[in-house]
Amino acid sequence: MSTLTLLRGLLSGLTQHNSILVRRWTYKAIALIGMAGMSNGMLQNRLRSEPDFENRCWLIAAIVKTESDYEVQRICESSGLDFNIQYELASRVFLPREIIGNMALSRKLDLSKEDDLTLMWSSLLLGYEKCTEPLFLTNHTDVDILREMNVSNRDLVSEYSVWALWKNAGYTSENLAILNHDLSSRAPGVRKWVNRLLMKSTDWIAKDLDFFQHLANDDSLAAREGLALGLRDDAVAGIDRAVLGWYDSEQDQNIRQILLEFMARSSEYHANYAFLVEEGFKAVGPDDILRTRLMAASAGTRLHAELRRAAIKEAAVFAPDLFGNSTNIGSITMGNVNTGSINATGSIVALGDVLDSVNYSINTLRSEDPERASSLEDLLERLKEVDDIPVTTKEKMLLAIGEILKNPDEKSKRNISDLFSKVKDVMTLSSATVTVMSAILKIFGM
Repeated sequence: MSTLTLLRGLLSGLTQHNSILVRRWTYKAIALIGMAGMSNGMLQNRLRSEPDFENRCWLIAAIVKTESDYEVQRICESSGLDFNIQYELASRVFLPREIIGNMALSRKLDLSKEDDLTLMWSSLLLGYEKCTEPLFLTNHTDVDILREMNVSNRDLVSEYSVWALWKNAGYTSENLAILNHDLSSRAPGVRKWVNRLLMKSTDWIAKDLDFFQHLANDDSLAAREGLALGLRDDAVAGIDRAVLGWYDSEQDQNIRQILLEFMARSSEYHANYAFLVEEGFKAVGPDDILRTRLMAASAGTRLHAELRRAAIKEAAVFAPDLFGNSTNIGSITMGNVNTGSINATGSIVALGDVLDSVNYSINTLRSEDPERASSLEDLLERLKEVDDIPVTTKEKMLLAIGEILKNPDEKSKRNISDLFSKVKDVMTLSSATVTVMSAILKIFGM
């Protein structure tokens, strides 16, 4: 049975779950993945019985995406629902802009009169850059609308408007209407996304460490997590004292692990970062997801090799014998070891570490173009499995793919094109391998 078939079965079952939130995230997952032909109208049948209004909105988004039926009014009529603007807005969230451009809204929104859920959907569309026409009656720009919602006394409206500023690549913290000295009076969910927005650019941190430490000392776990998540994906110099102090005082284990990811990525800047990451890496078991996260975050640094060496040494020292018993075979000398695939207490695949790093970048692509992201993931798994390209060359290819995902400029395209051409020229490759490589280049428009 294929993975997709198993996934369809799992999600179909979860649409019947007793929890409103489980069902809601299930509908979101179906829409995001874009599972065409999901169980022959199962979603339409579910729409007739789903009691929660917001869930019905997400269901309609899933139906429109998976069944390519863009007539929301017809979907409502066939399910016995009254058509409304929330269903209409929801239907656009996961559709490509070129399709949305052919769908005129039934009416414009009035910012002063709409309910929280309608404004939530409008923020989602603005954040995902899915507005091909003005949503509101006013002549104000989209960013002016979001700024007005920023300062709303309705927490949901404020939170989603700040999220939209964070999500939309065209906006920065300079577009935020909430002032720093007013931040503490906002709800934790709002502060969380303000922190994510502030961290879209990390240049300011070293210049204003006092404010950064103020944010790190927030009483709200959600707000601190938002700050840590925003910090995680960038390597930043000159803030080691603030980060190490935060890590030392932080009580939440999840946030501490996120900070370790930042330290792994920034390990070239401070020796204590590398020490703490290695300590955290060794403190968990070989199959713990934290190890995968730290390997991914440290890709391209000297620390990455140290973590990989520690994992291989641990696997070799406690290798199972022929009967599956774990046996200490003594110390080993780490030299020039081919780490393509070593099975011991767990399976250690060096390429998997690099692939995990690339997958972090694919997650950004997934929100914009889930089908393209899924295709790329499948191709990368196939590239990982080919046996006519050396492991070290595969790593270089994956790192080049990761770079073009982060910076899709002409330089990155030229680099990956030159690398793939060189591989084809100097190696004897199977037609299947060449097909995979060509398909990867095609995804990036080459």
